[in-house]
Amino acid sequence: MYSDELEKVASFLVHDSLLLQPGERVLVDSSGDEPLTPMLVRKIYDAGAFPIVKTMTTATIKEMIRGSSRESLLLWSRQELSRLKSMDAYINMTADRNMYEMEDVPPDRLVLYYKLLYQPILAAAAAKPKWLLLHYPTDALAQLAQMSLDQLQAMFVRSCDYAGRHLQTRYLPVSRLLERTSRVRIVSPGTELTFSIEGQASRLCDGSHNFPGGEIFTAPLLDSVNGAITFNVPFHAYGRCFRDIRLEFCEGRVVDVTCSDTRAFLALMGKDDGASRVGEFGIGLNPAITSPIGTPAYDEKMAGSIHLALGNSYSEAGNGNVSTVHMDLVLSQLTQHGGGALYFDETLVRHNGIFTLPELQHLNEELEEGDAS
Repeated sequence: MYSDELEKVASFLVHDSLLLQPGERVLVDSSGDEPLTPMLVRKIYDAGAFPIVKTMTTATIKEMIRGSSRESLLLWSRQELSRLKSMDAYINMTADRNMYEMEDVPPDRLVLYYKLLYQPILAAAAAKPKWLLLHYPTDALAQLAQMSLDQLQAMFVRSCDYAGRHLQTRYLPVSRLLERTSRVRIVSPGTELTFSIEGQASRLCDGSHNFPGGEIFTAPLLDSVNGAITFNVPFHAYGRCFRDIRLEFCEGRVVDVTCSDTRAFLALMGKDDGASRVGEFGIGLNPAITSPIGTPAYDEKMAGSIHLALGNSYSEAGNGNVSTVHMDLVLSQLTQHGGGALYFDETLVRHNGIFTLPELQHLNEELEEGDAS
């Protein structure tokens, strides 16, 4: 059954997300042995386009990073960027077998890898009109989410129903609300945070570049963030897991940090000046995702959630913050995760993950449908 449903996902990615046309060249960059890649290849051919597949397992990537130097990473980066330059579209698919596989890689090598290779590749891909990042549901992700693999895969397939360019109309009231909002206030256990988004653009993630889709994001004015926020969703990055992250802000800058591994988190924030400022504020809207999975690729889309990203902002809805890191930190305000409130200009917009305004009631109905499925 799952194979048939996965065909639906592959078709969606090729025809709805990327809108592939005959003759276009597509680089499929896969990090694991999963069934979606061959399906994508078949769908790309069916569209009249030309697939080029590059597969490098996590074990191989790990050894490449472990033995790397600045020179070797730059050589690797030049090779990958040269190949990407000749492509019309790019698909990056992560398929983790162990979320902690990079735990024993020297942190300085890992950070250098992200800076010199991973981030430049993503930046070059994002400069193209057609690119897509997705995180395939594996046993490792299912264990992290405390789900069976069948449950996670079913959720992955359902999330297709809440992606697509038609969502621009469905979520237009949220976009308009953000556009006329000046001040945002977030209240939850351990959280009382305010900032301004006056005049800022917003962007809906409809699955055209990032799958699953289902978030709308903007960016706070750089110096406007004040107060404290406690994130109740674990954050996995650089082979580590950070829990119970609490950040205190003063005039846009983080002035105090506590979490399960404060020292390591501070090391990430110390990479550059922009890493201690917020580059993104997002609202999760995907009703197929109602519990944390353990990776921002899913968690930032979770219905009833908000997220802040420390570090680099996106140009299409940014605030000018520049950093070599982008760390999406998620707070679920659903009742089962502690609840909370979201205010726009002192008007209650969402309470315990449920929208309170009449023009957004249809999104609550979708959340109920997602919970029931």
